[in-house]
Amino acid sequence: MILVVSQSGDPSTQHIIDWLSYYKANFVHISDRESCVCFKSMNISNLGIDTHFVVEGKEVNISDIEAYFWRRGFFHYSFSNIKTNIARSGDLYFDEQVSRHLQGEKDKLLKSIYLQLENVDNKIGSYTYYDENKLDVLLLAKKNDLDIPRTLVTTQKKELLRFLKECGRIISKPINRAFTHKANANLSYSHLTVSISNDDIQEQAEEFFPTLFQEALSKVFELRIFYLKGQCYSMAIFSQNDEQTKVDFRNYNEEKPNRTVPFLLPKEISNKISLLMDLLNLDNGSVDMIYTTDKRYVFLEVNPVGQFGMVSYPCNYYLEKRIAKQLIQKKI
Repeated sequence: MILVVSQSGDPSTQHIIDWLSYYKANFVHISDRESCVCFKSMNISNLGIDTHFVVEGKEVNISDIEAYFWRRGFFHYSFSNIKTNIARSGDLYFDEQVSRHLQGEKDKLLKSIYLQLENVDNKIGSYTYYDENKLDVLLLAKKNDLDIPRTLVTTQKKELLRFLKECGRIISKPINRAFTHKANANLSYSHLTVSISNDDIQEQAEEFFPTLFQEALSKVFELRIFYLKGQCYSMAIFSQNDEQTKVDFRNYNEEKPNRTVPFLLPKEISNKISLLMDLLNLDNGSVDMIYTTDKRYVFLEVNPVGQFGMVSYPCNYYLEKRIAKQLIQKKI
């Protein structure tokens, strides 16, 4: 049996499921907001561990799972028809403590189930990847001899002005994942990569919230690389001919999209990426790099759960098919 756990509505996962169905694979899909996982039992002995739960009426034994694919999703689980509402004592503090204790019991149980899934031999993705630290990844990339941009995290206006003077041009980006919020059909907010000018800095207070800044490098093109178990599938994005996408290609120009083409990385660079991903214990992920006007491949970041459909289709990599075949252990 193959277990697929994903965020609801994820298109890449749906295409993988389509391929699993095409190959008539035996699989169960847990969609985090749509699937209810009903816990049954966990039997631990000297012989091993035997864990059962039910998904949409189908019973699953973790020992029967031969392959596991995780992408952003989490279990929303219940305990069958068992009443989980506690009797109210009238003491609000006591009731809150009991509720917190029961939630802790559920959380520990769920963590144990996740860890059991981590031990499945044929596995792609892991819930433990989700909180990768961008700053730590930059340090590991540098240790692995990948070129990285000069980076500053500061709260000090004076230090930022000095950084701008040293670099000439700088940008700012989130330390964590990008923030997006759609207020209505015509208005949305996002925190992507933006240019920072001297005037922008002068408008700030002497001290501000810790913010990440980087040297703005002159690009020939941007690279989005999907890494899958030792292989790099790369796409060049010609974002520099459009003012809207020049700083960050994610400021998509829907009327005139950037040109994108398959790209073969130098062996030296792909080897360094593979070594970095091994150090991060990642078997897949989306890597962002740039190729600069002074002919350098500069590493920016890795997103363990980044979108890969944007690389798969324009470049005819059929990544969803490759992942499905990996799960059912067919030769690609």
